[in-house]
Formats: sequence, C-alpha cells, structure tokens
Amino acid sequence: MKSLFRRVFGFTPSTQRNRHAERSREEPPVRPLPHSRPRQLSSLSLANPQLQSLFITRIPPELRLLIWEAVLATSGLIHLKAARGTLKYYPCNDDGDKLGFRHKCWLIYTEAIDVLYQTNTFDFNRLEGIMRLPQVLLPDRLQRIRSVHLSTAFQFPRVYGIPQRPQTRLPDNVLEWSAAAEILGSLTALDELWIEIASWPYGVGRVGLDEASLLAMLSALAALRVRSFEVTMTAFVSEHVREQLGPLPFRLTKRKKPGIGFYTTPDDD
Repeated sequence: MKSLFRRVFGFTPSTQRNRHAERSREEPPVRPLPHSRPRQLSSLSLANPQLQSLFITRIPPELRLLIWEAVLATSGLIHLKAARGTLKYYPCNDDGDKLGFRHKCWLIYTEAIDVLYQTNTFDFNRLEGIMRLPQVLLPDRLQRIRSVHLSTAFQFPRVYGIPQRPQTRLPDNVLEWSAAAEILGSLTALDELWIEIASWPYGVGRVGLDEASLLAMLSALAALRVRSFEVTMTAFVSEHVREQLGPLPFRLTKRKKPGIGFYTTPDDD
C-alpha cells in the first residue's frame, strides 16, 4: 500500500513525529511533474507477466480487481493535505494493518491504480489541496477521480493588504475560490461532490459573511455539473439570496451543529 501511494503521490503515510516536524517548517514551492519519464506509467506491455506467481496465474484479472478494491478502498477515503511541495496522504484510523500492504510488482500496480482513483473519495480540508491537483497528478490520473469532499473556511470581512502565502492552515484565501471551482469543474469523471464552507467572522462583533460574498461564492459553483452535488454552509442563506442565485446544480444545506464549524471546538468537528 505504501509503495503504491509512493508511486502515485510521491510519499508514504507519515508518522506522528514527521507531522510535528512538518508543521515547524515553512511550506516549500510546489514540485511540478517531470517533463519526461523513464517509462510509460500503467503500461501492461512493460510489465513482467509474473508467470512464477500462482496469485497471478490462477486468479483471473476480474477477481484480482475485486481484491484490489477491497484493499485500496478500505475506508473509502483518501485524505490529502498540501505539504512538502506536493500532496501528502494521511491514513484513516480504520485503515489499520491494511496500510502495510506492499507491492512493487508493475503488473499489480497497473491493475490496481485505476481502482485507487475510481473507488475512493478524495478528501481535502484546504483549498490549496485542490489547487495542487493538476500540478502534482498526471492528467490521465486526474480524470479518473470520481468522488471529492472539500471542507474549507473563509474569514469575512476580508482583510486587505496582508501578503498571501501558500495556505496550509485555515482560513483559506478567498481569492483562490474561483480557481479551485474551475479545477473541480475540469474533473470530467467526477460523479460525487460534497463541499463544506465555514464562515469565520473577522473581529469581535462582526457579522461575517454578507450577501454579496455569499452570491459570489455560490455563483462560482453554478457551472459545475456533477450527478450528486451538495454544498453545506455554516452561514445562513436567505430566501433573497436564493432567489438571486436562481436554479442551482447542487443541494444547498445549512450546517446543523452550532458554531462556525471545522475544528473550533470538540463539539463542532
């Protein structure tokens, strides 16, 4: 499993110590994809047929695909965060020992790689993760993603004049919202999309998200066409705003838990 994630995302699941060290370092620039590769990815013609393996010779490919799905979609989630100039994978607690599943066989890799992308939900809790997708994933891989969950938070009113750096902690940079929406819209195989948006008021006594900001934020998602599409907000969306938005391609819901959401208190996770 770690070997597969290393091939795909250029990293392996980190330890708690590595996570602490990562937070203490400033985020480096994004590492772009190489211009050329020594061999074509996922080419069965380059794979060793592994005729000495009973697992390969006696189990037909359609059954092996079911095995890869059981292994690679253990929790159904792939948590990705912007870190170390790329996207870093953080395993779920319920992945357990299955994260120790290793294979360095090119034949198995070529069989299993599509399963990884097509049977899991790619989970992001920062806009920066979405922004890095086309920079760190091959276009062919990018267009195999079928399910995405994004949770983010913005601070309103926006404070101007503060230099913007790569966002690794909330709140996110609202100026990147439209670009992130375009990237999501470019995922042609995307079938499920769930976006959670928290509004953090800036300063004591501030109202927070105004109607104009709400309209701009939700309008940026109007062009997306996804079969199962839901947007959950902590901010109240009035009927006046809904009327101005008109018909939407997504189901708009209000966050049920109290507070401004996303890790502000243990009761509001």
